[in-house]
Amino acid sequence: QFVESVPPLPLYSKPGQTRLIAADVGGLVDEFITRISEELDFRREAENAIRFRELYGSSSIVVPKVVAELCTRNVIVMEWIEGTKLTSVRESIDEETIAENISLLEEGVVSTLRQLLDVGVLHADPHPGNLLKVKKGNGEDSSSLAYLDFGIISTIPAEVRDGLVCAVALLIFKRDVDAVAGLFAELQILSEDVINDPAEKAALAASLHNLVDAFLVYRQEEFDSKTTQVPTLRFDRLVQGLSTLIPRFQLKAPPYSLNNARALATLDGIARRLDPEFNVLRVLYPFALNSILQNNRQSETVTRTLKLLTTNSETGQIDRTAVSQIMRDISLLTGRSKTRIIVDVVRTRGGRRLVLSYFRQMLRSIFARRTKGNRNSSVEPIFGL
Repeated sequence: QFVESVPPLPLYSKPGQTRLIAADVGGLVDEFITRISEELDFRREAENAIRFRELYGSSSIVVPKVVAELCTRNVIVMEWIEGTKLTSVRESIDEETIAENISLLEEGVVSTLRQLLDVGVLHADPHPGNLLKVKKGNGEDSSSLAYLDFGIISTIPAEVRDGLVCAVALLIFKRDVDAVAGLFAELQILSEDVINDPAEKAALAASLHNLVDAFLVYRQEEFDSKTTQVPTLRFDRLVQGLSTLIPRFQLKAPPYSLNNARALATLDGIARRLDPEFNVLRVLYPFALNSILQNNRQSETVTRTLKLLTTNSETGQIDRTAVSQIMRDISLLTGRSKTRIIVDVVRTRGGRRLVLSYFRQMLRSIFARRTKGNRNSSVEPIFGL
């Protein structure tokens, strides 16, 4: 209540602002206390572990079994997991072990992205003590990644997941900060006062331009112009910048947002300790593009973003060069062939819609050329294949 009662500073506030910190500080504190209480209730943690295992347990992701009948509010009983910490590799001189652990951490990042952006149920505390390297056994020499400690599990609404993947693609592929500012409503962090005020939205976009220049770092080196340059994400600058925007634009911080940021930042930090060249955006960017192309939830936000990414703003037609570049980016960053990517895309409703739009445009183009008497014009191959 004291923090929320501090009056605004004249030079850094907008007309009508009644307090310095516009965010719901009391709500954030209440959320923190609630999460602490939940972490101390082992019955809830047992439920979280069971749910997490059902969603993500596999040969590559190990989640301990819970003995539900033995669990109480003060006691949790689960399967014992034998493994080693991923961060202990620097104690080893075995380069093969180091490479394997880095690979497992990349799997962890992909798993976290799937939790955060696809399914919407996230292990929000993946610190080094909660991630183990576990031998698969059964004669196999490879290892799996094991998750422990399910006291904090976040649930992310579908519209927020859609907003996040769209923001990543728009920032990296298009470098369209204005479009990202327009997504803040979907991300549920912008108040109605700002959403409905054109001047405030313009001011937010201007502030985001400065922020993006700070937290996305591009290397000053030559790169293939046919592919998209993926910058490095500076989490510290991102958090610092957002902290200045919160009071100015009354940004709301949903409870899960802090957990989401912490989970990704923690994994990024662990990976960088093992591999200083690791770049989480090189994993996040193709993941976001795939999600947008497939659009499994038939989101209008994703549909609009896909149109921004793949159409020519002047003609309104599908930009074959942009579509081909998206496919090339995914292929180069994931190691999958463009043919395989297209096959996966057309298996989804959103992907089929994109392909049908392309063919409709292609047929209209052929008809227009033939109407003009140019019957020998060639047709560009789909997606550059």
